[in-house]
Amino acid sequence: MAIIPQQTFFSPEDVLSDLGDLKRLQVVLENLPDEQLVRTLERERGKTGRDDYPVRMMWNLMIAGIVFQHTTITGLLRELSRNHQLRWVVSGGQMTSSSIPSEDAMSRFQKRLTKHQDLVDTMFDEIVQKLRDYFPALGERLAIDSKMIESAACRRSQSATSGGRGEHEAEYGKKSYRGKHQDGTTWEKTTTYFGYKVHLLVDSSYEIPLAYQMTTARPHDLPIGKELVQHYAKSQPALYQTCRILTADRGYDSVSFASTLAEDGITAVIDTRMLWKEAEKPLMDYDNLTYNENGEVRCCCPVSGTVRVMSNRGYEASRDCVRKQCPVRVYRGMVCPGQAQCPASRGIRIPCSTNKRVFTRIPRDSKKWKRLYKARTSVERVNSRLETSYGFQQHGIRGWKKMRLRVSLALLVMATKTLAHMKRTDSNSTNYNSLVKMPA
Repeated sequence: MAIIPQQTFFSPEDVLSDLGDLKRLQVVLENLPDEQLVRTLERERGKTGRDDYPVRMMWNLMIAGIVFQHTTITGLLRELSRNHQLRWVVSGGQMTSSSIPSEDAMSRFQKRLTKHQDLVDTMFDEIVQKLRDYFPALGERLAIDSKMIESAACRRSQSATSGGRGEHEAEYGKKSYRGKHQDGTTWEKTTTYFGYKVHLLVDSSYEIPLAYQMTTARPHDLPIGKELVQHYAKSQPALYQTCRILTADRGYDSVSFASTLAEDGITAVIDTRMLWKEAEKPLMDYDNLTYNENGEVRCCCPVSGTVRVMSNRGYEASRDCVRKQCPVRVYRGMVCPGQAQCPASRGIRIPCSTNKRVFTRIPRDSKKWKRLYKARTSVERVNSRLETSYGFQQHGIRGWKKMRLRVSLALLVMATKTLAHMKRTDSNSTNYNSLVKMPA
């Protein structure tokens, strides 16, 4: 916490006796490891000259704007002018209604913060490391996804003299959705954005962000996802070694990505892209077996011609193959007249090298895969909180540096709230987001 020496004779107990919503801000400020950042900013300012707006007060004010979901500096300063308790919490009694920082002062301080983005990222990593003491299984199951954040501008600025008010880094990006109607016809919907992307790696069990990366809206998710996993492995090596499952949507479907994760002992639970023109393909040298892109294997009875789906029997690590069993041997009461002539009646082994995209360690057509894949929605819920509770649905941010700083501060506050919640004496519940209030 950026501690501010008391410079008034009034008792803080009189002012802070009933904080209400300010308690959320107070617990965040108490748990932020921000001393290195604050001292660096104070050294830059120096000891000479005016100090109307101390660094510690301005930093606390920046955090207050995120905690209370202010999308503009004007809204934050307006609340500061009418809320004496808030002024006390952020300044320790130094600020009065007549000494509130101006919008220009806040903008200049934000610009100074963008020069120390590495220190903000370090603070986030420290909070994640502290969370491991309260969540023994933290990092075992991960989910990855990207979130599009549109710029406040609708296009790039043409004038080079627009300064901080202009948008010079954002790019256009497209997101396509495909599917099939009930009659079998395909449909596609494409949405165009102008702005940036935040790529998130979260713990799917606790819905806690563990790593992030910012890009413009143009790059594809897959290469950035690989970089994000590598960054996570370097910044949190102890947590990365405990990871066992990583879930992602079909945008991350890649043999190389899954193979890299497998080398580190991580099983990739990633949906597959539909790339085949045909619905099925013949399986190896079997005349009566076919498979589809989801890894579902079908057998055809040599006598009656009845087609059935073969049952999953697991994965053999020693042979790197998946096992399929005849459904007649699995389900009671099922009869196949051609069982004696069927070459697959006693079960088969399918080497994953047959098609590494289709045949994975956990078959996509299994109940286990579907159960694990449901955990992917955890990263979507974190994205939703980032958009609604932290003000990225409607904002006035332009520029790469300001957007990156604002996103990193929002994720820092999100993780710090979880840490503060777990430090409370009554933290027996698992509702780690109780300190986040949804906007009215």
